[in-house]
Amino acid sequence: MTVVILISLLLISCGRAQRQRLALAYVIDMTASVDTDSITQAFAAIQPLLSSKTLKRGDSITIIPITADTLAESQGKILRIHLNENREVYDSDLVNMIKDVEDKLKRMQAEVAVNPYQHSDILGAADLAAEELAAEKGNVRKVILILSDFIQDDSNFNFNSSSEMANDRTAVDLAKKISTTHAGKFAGATLYLGMLRSKDLKKMSNARRDAVQAFWREYFKSGGAGMVSLAIDGPGKVATIVARAE
Repeated sequence: MTVVILISLLLISCGRAQRQRLALAYVIDMTASVDTDSITQAFAAIQPLLSSKTLKRGDSITIIPITADTLAESQGKILRIHLNENREVYDSDLVNMIKDVEDKLKRMQAEVAVNPYQHSDILGAADLAAEELAAEKGNVRKVILILSDFIQDDSNFNFNSSSEMANDRTAVDLAKKISTTHAGKFAGATLYLGMLRSKDLKKMSNARRDAVQAFWREYFKSGGAGMVSLAIDGPGKVATIVARAE
């Protein structure tokens, strides 16, 4: 009987040890071109991941804003959340953490509502997400979830007007060219791209919209991403995407 009990405990212990943690980088477009309601929905999709225990103990989520200039404007804006593996009585640690995260998200959302970023450095935010996940070691599944209109608009590229974004072929060529300096940047990561409504997207031709999507698919694949998928209803698919990643 003692041997059976010991074997059972060993199997349970092994099962726990083998669980693959989830490291999620959650990137939100906070620029002026994105509809305010869409940004609100992107923020609202975070809380259920914690309160409904979609994210499990040991998992982590890093919330990264898309700003006008990632290098210059992201410092102090990144919210890193790690779910403690050691459970406290009545999950009091999680209750306190959820309240703290809720307060910080409200402040972040209030700041962007008053002073939204006027340009979009999506490339920089994606690279920052990859750098954050690179620090995750061990048995971990790395997922980057980006909610945006995906219209890069900074001092280097403007997807609204660039001739290289006029059609799928030239957009893919541009993605390959840029990714040569980011070889393996997204290796081992799964990418989920969720669309957000925006003023710029509404004005864009269908051909250019298709080119934008083709660019990002190629950019992440060329950077070594394991899988790249795109959802039209970005915020509405968050819970399903994360549950699938677990």
